[in-house]
Amino acid sequence: MKEKWQQLAEDLGFEYKEGIQAFTSSPRLRQMIAEDFPKGSDPLAMAEKFLKSPLVKRFIAKVFTGAIIGNYRDFEFVLYRSSSSSGSNSTTYYTNIVLLFPRDYDLGMQVTYAGFWGRLGKKLFPGNKVRLMDPELDRLLVVKAKNKTQAQTLLSSSRLKWKLLDMFRDSKNFKITDQSIRYKEVGHIIDKEKALTKMEFMVEAASRFY
Repeated sequence: MKEKWQQLAEDLGFEYKEGIQAFTSSPRLRQMIAEDFPKGSDPLAMAEKFLKSPLVKRFIAKVFTGAIIGNYRDFEFVLYRSSSSSGSNSTTYYTNIVLLFPRDYDLGMQVTYAGFWGRLGKKLFPGNKVRLMDPELDRLLVVKAKNKTQAQTLLSSSRLKWKLLDMFRDSKNFKITDQSIRYKEVGHIIDKEKALTKMEFMVEAASRFY
């Protein structure tokens, strides 16, 4: 599997970095990982403490192949494999593609595909949900943000609307945060053509955020 990721990196003209050090050595990538955890925490710092164990190293080598890092159309991208385990001891592997924004919007923002349950949740539990004042976007997306007003202004831009519609209509597996646009699908790896297609959708949206 490592060889396939190295080949994908070469095909994209990116760099392959081996192991979890691909993330621990990069401030931007540490920041991206920390986005999913409480403010002020550094989950990678905790992980680094365990890396000294040979047993842990062998386990990580089986699950985490490393990361592909490079620039495409003026945006920094990261591609990597992750996994999750169920109670039945089965493991599901995922391919992740991440576009890193040039800046952190610091809005506590999370934009995901709505679907039936997402739309129902917006009605029953409005909470920190953001209304975008556009019927198409509001039906398609669930937007959460601590700073609702700024998030609404940012995402309701007419120059961004159609790119968001294009991206989330292509796949419900996209997600937007303060620092990135992410794509995640089940599978050990993604082929070059599909990766580039998803990256194009991400760049077209990201280029209209500022």
